[in-house]
Amino acid sequence: MTSSKHQPIRRFAVLLTFLFGLPQAWAHGQELVEVTGTLVIQVVDDFAKGSSDLVYVVWDEATDRLIALDLSGRQVAGLSSGDRVRLQGRISHDRLRVGALELLQVKMAAPSAAAMTGSRRVVTILVNMADATLGTNCSKTNVANELYNAHESMAQFFQEASFGQLTFPADTNNDGQTDIFGPFTIPDRTTDGQGLPPRWTWIQHAEAAATAAGVNFNLYQHRVFVFPNADQCTTAWGWLGCPNDTCYVAACSWPSSISECVSATTFAHEIGHNLGMGHAAVDANNDDIIDSGEEYGDGSDVMGDGHCSWRGPLFHPNGPHKYQIGWFDGYPASVVVVDLNEPGRPTLFTLSTIEPVPPGVAHPQVLHLAGNYFLSTRLATGYDAGIDVDCPFNVFRQFTSVTSVHRLWSDGHTLLIATLHDGERLETPEFRVRQVSHTVNSVTLEIPEGPFLSFQVTSITPNGGSTLGNTPVTVRGAEFQLGAQVEIGGVAATGENVVNSTTITALTSAHAAGVVDVEVINPDATTTTKPNAFFYYEPATLSFYTLTPCRVFDTRNPTGPYGGPALVGGATRVFTIAGQCGVPFTAKAISANVTVTGPAQIGYLELFPTNAFAFGTSTINFSAGQTRANNAIMMLATDGTCRLSVFNGSGSSTHLILDVNGWFE
Repeated sequence: MTSSKHQPIRRFAVLLTFLFGLPQAWAHGQELVEVTGTLVIQVVDDFAKGSSDLVYVVWDEATDRLIALDLSGRQVAGLSSGDRVRLQGRISHDRLRVGALELLQVKMAAPSAAAMTGSRRVVTILVNMADATLGTNCSKTNVANELYNAHESMAQFFQEASFGQLTFPADTNNDGQTDIFGPFTIPDRTTDGQGLPPRWTWIQHAEAAATAAGVNFNLYQHRVFVFPNADQCTTAWGWLGCPNDTCYVAACSWPSSISECVSATTFAHEIGHNLGMGHAAVDANNDDIIDSGEEYGDGSDVMGDGHCSWRGPLFHPNGPHKYQIGWFDGYPASVVVVDLNEPGRPTLFTLSTIEPVPPGVAHPQVLHLAGNYFLSTRLATGYDAGIDVDCPFNVFRQFTSVTSVHRLWSDGHTLLIATLHDGERLETPEFRVRQVSHTVNSVTLEIPEGPFLSFQVTSITPNGGSTLGNTPVTVRGAEFQLGAQVEIGGVAATGENVVNSTTITALTSAHAAGVVDVEVINPDATTTTKPNAFFYYEPATLSFYTLTPCRVFDTRNPTGPYGGPALVGGATRVFTIAGQCGVPFTAKAISANVTVTGPAQIGYLELFPTNAFAFGTSTINFSAGQTRANNAIMMLATDGTCRLSVFNGSGSSTHLILDVNGWFE
């Protein structure tokens, strides 16, 4: 049956980039060794390469030391951080090569909302080294701003993203000061001569120095260390999960030329690991493998987007991450599990966005399907106001007004499989889904009981390209056959590759400017066409001509072609630009300032050539009652009319003002 209850997912608590040494009593020989202790799984991040590795260690009960493990050839899929294990093996190259492994006690069998909500206590230690010091940007004030005080701080971000369920107090020890101590000076960046790699040694020295100065680490769950920017310290790392309710974060500061010491985004990412979240990856071909460059590829989540946002905006954890760490647990109606095998089950579902606090939404916020698939959608509000930022490294770049399809792995990774616009659909071995429609605050989906059988083209991405051709495109639909051909505007595309029955990739051919049809021809001679689906435009080899800023239209003025009424919600209005403010009919595009004022509801405007169609890219976003302005370059109709269309993607009317400052031709 279809249920609002959901089953817990087993998850790994993971540790990032800590290295360890062996007890000195152990010789580097071949004697058989037995160890009993707590397992800790580490994810070693290489942000420069966009990849990571798993490293396994055990916290030895007899020596109270962390010992690196070599589990080559062993089955590790059922292990989690916090499990109590007994190991037997031999020492090789400073690691215990495990021959036998016995699971004595499962520590973390399921997510616990109690561990991911409430008050989490953080202590931050600033560290200098004998041969490297923190820059002037690493003052206690700057670090406190990124952690607690700034408008976009780690603490305020998690409070909003968790629906107010998770807080990080700044003064746990009640001394009237933020819990940031130091800087303490430790020895230089080399090892301590005892065989321990340097990073773990740094933390040991820093803890000892802070303890000697009176810092009581027992008060805190998260121990954060900030080190100088140096040749052996160029990234950040942190425990993902907190065995024994103690976990670490360490970060190397940015150079002094950058205003932040460590950004709120980096702190939030590493603390997110402490809370149990893995990386937000992508898996565009849905093969359950994270390929090169995909590890941090989900730009909608603070646990991803490593290429573009380590110093950039903070975005909420995605739907399955919020589910995984229990933020929906108090709101059971927000997660609906769909039993795909239930006869006569519902096939249409409406989802509200995941940002608002659940009692304030009209529909569920997450659908959970077989195979640990999750469907959700986003709203450009609060910390997610800029979530559709175009990061050139990311495969998926729009998250509002679309359905995001994720998978959740047991180690806390989420994998973004697809984003679906209206009419687009996804077929997997487990289910089929199509986005039917959307509003600003919701999407409506069809999850049929049987397959999609009709031969059709549902979309082409991108939906516009140069008249010179050679634009890579992806055609999506259904029932494509091996060897199918694509025609765009009646001209055969080149380089067709039928990826599967729903996807074809190709290159456009040269064509005159304008809107054209997209047709797919199967080898059995059947054809299907999506009318007016692709827009050819002139290549960007134009000259720019400046104008003294001049107002083309203002909908606050009396009713007329360049005045009122206000733009109607959900409707499109057309303006002729040529002939106004000195813009000639030979103009191909304009540069202008776009201002929105007086909107009654949240929304967006998209400005596009009138003989084309809305491309699905917002020109300006706004909230209720807000006045906002944005500079933009807007293409004009290519049919000689020089007209510009404006779509109001809001549920209510709003006023628009356009001031032109130049044109292209």
